[in-house]
Amino acid sequence: MKVPAHIETERLYLRPIGEKDAEPLFIHAFSKVEVMRYLEWRVHTTVEQTRRLVQNWVHHWDTGKNFMYALVSKSDQELVGCSCLEPSKGCRMEVGGLITKPYWGKGYGREAWRALVDSALGMEEIYSVWAVCDVENTRSKRALEKIGMQCEAVLRRYVVRPNISPIPRDVFYFSILK
Repeated sequence: MKVPAHIETERLYLRPIGEKDAEPLFIHAFSKVEVMRYLEWRVHTTVEQTRRLVQNWVHHWDTGKNFMYALVSKSDQELVGCSCLEPSKGCRMEVGGLITKPYWGKGYGREAWRALVDSALGMEEIYSVWAVCDVENTRSKRALEKIGMQCEAVLRRYVVRPNISPIPRDVFYFSILK
């Protein structure tokens, strides 16, 4: 599967995540409870945890398992967040990611996801892109709706959000088709 290594939007550069991104991701995202609230990983307590995760993402990119992008602001060259495309079942891609708190509410997640969805649906073998978001994550829900994804279902007790509860939580399942 051939995903683009670099994607450009009006305000963002999307490039493959790299080891240099670990420290800013730790400082501005993975060490912050409010940023990590709706993710499947616990808040990181050391930059080394973030480094190991980023190293895994670099390896996954190289093996085609997952394609994690660093989202870089064109205006200030700062890391805005990260977002991924993950192949599933050969004909679908999952989109997901996070935005660092200073960039919340400015449409960066929506802009990145729109570019990733367009890239995925532009691939011959991909027929749908899907995403899930916690039923309480109104920001992500709104962003997914704004890029044209449709909420198809509520998946009950779908995933544990360890920064909220050890009990699996409900999610909205969104998709968009070619």
